[in-house]
Amino acid sequence: MKLFEYELELSPGHTLELIHSTNPTFSHNIGQIGEIVKNKYPDLKIIDIGANIGDSAIIFSHFCGKDTPILCIEGYDEFFTYLEKNTKPLNVTLSKTYLDADDSERNLRLTFGQGDAGFIDGEDSYNFKSLKTVLNENSLFLDAKLVKTDTEGMDGRILKGAVDWITETKPVLFWEAFQTLDTMCHGPGTEIFTILCSIGYKNALAFDDMGRFLGGFSMDDEETVNKLWEDYPGGPQYQWHRRFLDICAFHDDDIDLYENSLTHFRR
Repeated sequence: MKLFEYELELSPGHTLELIHSTNPTFSHNIGQIGEIVKNKYPDLKIIDIGANIGDSAIIFSHFCGKDTPILCIEGYDEFFTYLEKNTKPLNVTLSKTYLDADDSERNLRLTFGQGDAGFIDGEDSYNFKSLKTVLNENSLFLDAKLVKTDTEGMDGRILKGAVDWITETKPVLFWEAFQTLDTMCHGPGTEIFTILCSIGYKNALAFDDMGRFLGGFSMDDEETVNKLWEDYPGGPQYQWHRRFLDICAFHDDDIDLYENSLTHFRR
């Protein structure tokens, strides 16, 4: 399929082309946020966790410029093969890695279908690394100012494990807040909002998983956080009619980026 000026080869059964047939601006919000961040930080570097087959890297490159360095992290073999093919024209560094809160070996089962892959409890052995470990292996990205993570329920765990690096670097954070899968992955739930708020991330934007803008909110507004979490829980596999959340949080040092993004998406 064509994605902006790039050819994107889909893995078997991937539904991205079907999604784009009814929602042609799907995931453009991450690129638009990236463009706003790059206007402030011209030397922007991006970390793309759960890079899948490279569609998000293409979106970032379109909005932020082809030369923008992107660290693409993807652990699933099949997706990584397509990620390598699809990102050849881009300025990417690839890491074939599953991320978690820390470096560990865990017994889990990998589930996959319709363009997603994630973990549930099981007996198979998988090795995981923390984000900080991967960044130490790819030191160019230690000062990255934008992190996107979409890992089918592991997102809260990954962010919680990277809190020391986040505290130091203060990147804009865009993550999939999928209550159903977060629970299945033994994630932190709404605690991740509290943790990030405590280190200076007071303001955030909420989108549904199709990219529809839901509004801006304060991360310390427990009532609003809980309502969003409960109203957009997501569904078990193949029950995609139940919407879930994408959250974009901004450190207080970047209140201007929050305000600019809020103005942009309210239009």
